[in-house]
Amino acid sequence: MLSATLYQQSGDITQAIEYANRAENIISDTDDSPWKTRVYGFLTTQYRFLKLYKKQKKFAEKTIEESHKIADKDRAASTIGLVYQEMAYTGMELEDYPSAIRYIQKSQESFHNSKFSSNALFAQNEQLLGLAYLNLKQFDQSMEHYQASIRLLKGLPDYYVRALVYSGLSQLYLEKKDLRKAKEYLDQAKDIADKSDYLEVKKEVNKSAQKYYTATENIDSLVDVTKDTDSLTAVLNNKAQHFMDSEYENMEKNISTIQKDNSYKNLIITIIMALLFAAGTTFLWIKRKQRKDIQRFKKLITRLRTERIYQIREEEIPDKDKNVENSPGLSIPPETEQKLLKQLENFENSDLYRKNTLSLSVLAGRFETNTKYLSYVINKHKRKSFQHYINGLRIEYIIKKLKNDPVYKQYKIAALADESGFSSPNKFAMVFKKVTSISPSQFIKYLDENISLKDTEID
Repeated sequence: MLSATLYQQSGDITQAIEYANRAENIISDTDDSPWKTRVYGFLTTQYRFLKLYKKQKKFAEKTIEESHKIADKDRAASTIGLVYQEMAYTGMELEDYPSAIRYIQKSQESFHNSKFSSNALFAQNEQLLGLAYLNLKQFDQSMEHYQASIRLLKGLPDYYVRALVYSGLSQLYLEKKDLRKAKEYLDQAKDIADKSDYLEVKKEVNKSAQKYYTATENIDSLVDVTKDTDSLTAVLNNKAQHFMDSEYENMEKNISTIQKDNSYKNLIITIIMALLFAAGTTFLWIKRKQRKDIQRFKKLITRLRTERIYQIREEEIPDKDKNVENSPGLSIPPETEQKLLKQLENFENSDLYRKNTLSLSVLAGRFETNTKYLSYVINKHKRKSFQHYINGLRIEYIIKKLKNDPVYKQYKIAALADESGFSSPNKFAMVFKKVTSISPSQFIKYLDENISLKDTEID
């Protein structure tokens, strides 16, 4: 376990797990529950780092089971609290924030039952709760937990938890539109992260930096921090890939050994053939789908030279609001109708549709008309409901930016969603695919691969 810990500290996850597994083999037939919990708990953390969540859960359950057998109840409670904290991290990584909150609450309860629980452990849980509520858009609760974490960290040296707290507070103040405070906490987080060897912390702080630079439209800094994040991600993925490669090598050695036994030979051949067939079928399906997506991409780029987005794929977007158009007694003067059409034309050439607070009533007020008249004109002349008309303009805007300005291809989906006026990345991705038949990431990929027709720049 000493070797495993040293390898883990040096960043060699493969060797760390190998030595921890050796330790597990040694103690598996003993009654030494304290040592079992140390080994199982260590493996729980390492498998989370590798995002092998089934294995992580397996060792988490084994750790808790052995912890209940420990005579020292304070140490048992402290260990169980750490395991629940690990499961909370998994919930955060899987974006299952309610689950993460439940695990943190269990962790807090266990820590309260142990005299070995330090302020640092409680502060770490408060930071996790702050982040969970931040992602749930419950900003007051998030602020409460971050402030609690800061109080618990008072007097302790700067380390990664404090950097994560400051990073979260930076995002909170961005939500409150307080750019000065957001920058203040971001700088403090970066100062701690720059001195840390913890790559996950650097990556989390970079996420806050990306949001800040997006909000302040600092494109140069946004590009720099995005590149740094991509480099960190590559390093973390390489470590995980190295472990998986070692696992596959071990698997191949085991298969070679099994093949020497004739009783398994036919079974192995059958399995391999089945896997090859499945892989071949999947490959052909992917290639066919890719060809279709490329054709859709080319067609979209070509049509955008002469058509507006809300005219494309009309048959697949819910039809206009018939209840408004066919309202009994609704009569709009021709001059009013023409005036509204002209105002809509000017509106389409502005950037007002990119404001995520825009609604039918807001636009009607801007046009000095009522919502029924405006909805009627949009339904009749644009052949869309108000929301699909606005979404079409937003998607058209971001497609032009991606096609004509290379910087936009470096943005994250969240930044593209915010830029075009959508309330969330998920909403943006869903509408983008609904309108274009391909996802935003596929669209950017095809742009990078120059899969387009000649002279297709969109005006």
